[in-house]
Amino acid sequence: MSATESSSPSAHATASATAPGVARRLLALNLVRLRAQRGWSQEALAHESGLHRTFIAHVERQVRNASIDNVERLADALGVSVAVMFQPPPDPPAG
Repeated sequence: MSATESSSPSAHATASATAPGVARRLLALNLVRLRAQRGWSQEALAHESGLHRTFIAHVERQVRNASIDNVERLADALGVSVAVMFQPPPDPPAG
């Protein structure tokens, strides 16, 4: 094992939490959820964020990466922090 590698469980947990595609998937899930909570169409979110509707659709379908600047624009338009855009969505209510 090299000096930069670690065998601690937390190092492995961190690596799996940042696996390729996880952030893109969380962003897409939260974007769809937050937009729906406001009753906004992709067009409405595009207008509020100053981005193009097709860009919003591509991010939601996970076919395009969003720059951090565009994530900030989306978060601002939705009235949430950038951190919220990458949090696992809340579990649905039991019932």
